[in-house]
This record gives sequence, structure tokens and C-alpha cells, in this order.
Amino acid sequence: MLPYSGNGDPGCFSGIVVSRMTLHALEYWAIRLHVVPGAVAMIVAPAAMLVTKGGWWHRLWGRIFVWSIFVALLAAVPLAYFANDLFLFYMTFVIFFLTLSGYRIHIIKRQNYRGGLIDWIGVAVMALAGVGATRLGLSTGSEMGFVMLIVGLGVMVGAAGDFYRLVRSPRHKQAWWFIHMGKMLSAYVSAVTAVSVVQFHWLPTTIRWLWPMAIGVPGMFVWSRYYRNQFRRSEGRVQVRVVAGPVAGPARR
Repeated sequence: MLPYSGNGDPGCFSGIVVSRMTLHALEYWAIRLHVVPGAVAMIVAPAAMLVTKGGWWHRLWGRIFVWSIFVALLAAVPLAYFANDLFLFYMTFVIFFLTLSGYRIHIIKRQNYRGGLIDWIGVAVMALAGVGATRLGLSTGSEMGFVMLIVGLGVMVGAAGDFYRLVRSPRHKQAWWFIHMGKMLSAYVSAVTAVSVVQFHWLPTTIRWLWPMAIGVPGMFVWSRYYRNQFRRSEGRVQVRVVAGPVAGPARR
């Protein structure tokens, strides 16, 4: 935490004297830079889910969602510092790379799923954040410690899956679609969690943190199964058309 006392004494950061008023101004603008784009992301995400996938509107709402999340997370870094909240700091990077990997899968699929340096860095950062959150959970003997433990373990499992996909390219031709959907929905569930934590103080700590995950994760599995069945039926129709295609007539003499 940037050292300054409540009596108006200045703090010192990297050898620069920072007044209490300056710190409050920075926090003031960081909060607004976090809340406004975060609210935009919360609004446009359902729009991207409801319109035709891959269409013009889907791409528009998707880009607005991605950049809104990026700006909101950029502002969350100083907020985590001001709040002296290491867990929030970890989660900021996790959500950032969830969103980034969901966006970059469109690029990676054209490279036979060979990720670039930023993708490997993202997996490493997510794994370290998961380890950090898990350690915080184990060292915190409270209800919040349980939340940190569950989230940390989930992040590590997700990072392991990303590492496996970078090492071994998925074979299913629609794998990129499910990766994109899973990453973007995970980022949206994380945004809903942030709103719940800040606004729903009347809920117990564990429920306030975990109810979006408890609803969102099964929902993603249901949605994924629905589209897998859709793709199978579509492929089946193509095969039927090929098998039942033009049949040669009797040979002429």
C-alpha cells in the first residue's frame, strides 16, 4: 500500500513525494475509469450473445466488450494497490488474459493453434495468479479464504488447459469456436462477480463471490453441448447430401 497516513502527511512512491490530495484524485479517476467501461461491458455482452454469431453486430458488440474490459482492468490495477488487495490484483490479470485469449483465438486458429509469445506469457501469468490465489486461500482462515482457494484452483485448471492446447493443437475443426465462447463467457461471469461483490453486501461472502460461477459454469456446459449438437447435425446433413447426391443413369450403348 502506498504509505500515507490519515492525518494528511504525504506518501512517497519511487522517491516521489505524493500528496494525500493527489492520491485521492488518482483513486477518484481510477474508480470512474473502472466503473463506466465495466458498465458498458455488462450491457453489450448479452447483445453479443443474442445476435447471429459471426455477424456484423456480433463482431461490433464483441469488440466494444473487449476494449471496455481492457480499460476497466487497467483502472483496476491502481485500485487493487490503493485497497492493498493482492487477490484483486491477481484476478485483474486473470480476467485480462481470459478476454485476450478469447479474442486472439481468431488469429491463432489460422496458425494451426500455434500461439505467439503473448499467449505463452498469458498462460504463465494465469498459472502464477492461480498459485498466488490458492496460497492466499490456504493462509487465510476465513470465509474469504475458501473463496480464494476455489477461485485459485479453478484458474490453475484453466491455465493447464490453455497450456495443453498450445502444446497440442485441437483436432476438432470447431475447437476455436468453443474456446472463444468459453473465454468470453468466463470473462463476463467474472464481471458479474465483480458487480456482485461490490453491490450485494446483504449476501454472505461465499455466496456473493461464487453464485455467478455456480450459475455460469453449468450454463456454459449446457450452451456448449447445444452447439456441439448443432454442429453434428449440420455435418450430418452435409454427409447425407453427399451420399444422396446425383446418381449416374444407365450407361448408353
